[in-house]
Amino acid sequence: MIFYLSGGDEFFRKAGELFYEEYGIKVNIVIAQDAVITRKIINEKELDYGTVDIYLSDSGLVFNQLDKAGTLSSIPASISGAEKVISTLDSDKILPLYGRIAVFAYDPLRIPAPPETWDAFNEWLDENPNRFGFTAIGGASGFSFRYSVMATLTGGWKQYTHGDEWIDPEKKDNWNSVWDWFSDHRDQYILTSTDYESLRLLSSGKLWLTSAFRDDVQAAIDKNELPVYIEMYLPDFGGLYLERGLVIPINSPNRKSAELFSAFLISEGMQVLMEEMLKTVSLQKGVSSFSINEDETGFTNLFPLPDPPYIQGLTEEFRKKVLYN
Repeated sequence: MIFYLSGGDEFFRKAGELFYEEYGIKVNIVIAQDAVITRKIINEKELDYGTVDIYLSDSGLVFNQLDKAGTLSSIPASISGAEKVISTLDSDKILPLYGRIAVFAYDPLRIPAPPETWDAFNEWLDENPNRFGFTAIGGASGFSFRYSVMATLTGGWKQYTHGDEWIDPEKKDNWNSVWDWFSDHRDQYILTSTDYESLRLLSSGKLWLTSAFRDDVQAAIDKNELPVYIEMYLPDFGGLYLERGLVIPINSPNRKSAELFSAFLISEGMQVLMEEMLKTVSLQKGVSSFSINEDETGFTNLFPLPDPPYIQGLTEEFRKKVLYN
């Protein structure tokens, strides 16, 4: 069975070994960029049998592209029971597997008690100018921070996940407070070009606090690109989680094996191992140590991507009102 993915190969190689021990089915892992894998699946659509048995897709643009192209088969309900899954997706063609978590990474030698609340963060920013940084446009962790600011200042993230096909003018009218915040604090934060640069500046000591994905931070520590004492936390005003899930092409040559492997990966034991090795969050109910359930205010510590118009709108407006203003 051939399994395509774009990252996290250490865990999935381990999972493949355990799967082979239990079922005697060998998992061959191929690492490639999502764009390359997507193009391959679409180009092979008309073949009786393709060369991709199963693929770990993102749950946004990539999945939508594959789905619209008619390349994906349905995941059996016996595997993907909705009652077991915490997900924003409403499709039987993707099996939610995990979420990547955007957190704050910080240097505990310089910040013994990191700011937890929005007010505490603002106070810390005033007292420690240019010690916090995030990606301007080129990294998803920076988008997470910008989105958390928007959610905090405009009444929460849920209003941006109603399936809107265009930006609601009334919602956009409330965004001025967001751009005012970024403009008023412009001399108190550093903009970076990539998530990697943010972590590099954290390692060098130029930054003391940055928005980053939990799995990226752990990978950097494992590669000795970050000091081992760097710590992470999720502030009260939240962070983004990006869902990734398993898809099976309509012409998967080993469909039954792919379905069996899918069921194996969402088993509780594998989900616990996945969280430990990948530093992601399980989307299987009752497994994750992270809470993604609503509290009494209607907010959560982790929130999904907004509808596509708001992803584009937030990025374009930030560029226009903050970067180029």
